Amino acid sequence: MLSSIKQTRDANDFNKATDAIIDGVRTVSLDNLEKLKYPQWAPSWDPKDQFRFKNPPPFKHTDRGYFGDPAFENLFAGKNVEHKPLSPKLGTEIKGVQLSTLTDRQKDDLALLVEQRGVVVFREQDFKELPFDDILKWGDYFGPLHVHPTTGAPRGQPQFHIVYRRANREEQINKLSNNYVTDLSWWRYPFC
Repeated sequence: MLSSIKQTRDANDFNKATDAIIDGVRTVSLDNLEKLKYPQWAPSWDPKDQFRFKNPPPFKHTDRGYFGDPAFENLFAGKNVEHKPLSPKLGTEIKGVQLSTLTDRQKDDLALLVEQRGVVVFREQDFKELPFDDILKWGDYFGPLHVHPTTGAPRGQPQFHIVYRRANREEQINKLSNNYVTDLSWWRYPFC
């Protein structure tokens, strides 16, 4: 298991040859940082961030989908919403719903929809424009937020899981197999 963690970290982690260290925190190269449209989302790896490799403590979970409306009337109320299945049994694509503006009742419907369809794709979302605290509050509604132990996160924001694609395509091809593996089936509370 530890070698698996190391392989994943090697692929997604700090690259000594190309990346930078700013105030003791590792991040992508300054050249790549300047090219990013949203530099606040650049992955960082802070060696002092000790709790990234700790299993989360036990917690009581309330399944928000239990409170959802099976007709999803709250989620789709008053909106010009388009939705289509991605396959007969799994996945739905939805257009016309801005997740960041959902009420608690709409979030309950969303939780039920995700439980039923497994994968739900929402286009044109504005989360990248919002303050981190607003996004954390939104996610926290559904339960304790997870901190991924092996990949970079925006500086000072370990609850965000960043899958970062470097500009150098050759580097991506060489490490492609590891870049897609981000599950934590071996964790106390598995996230996949």
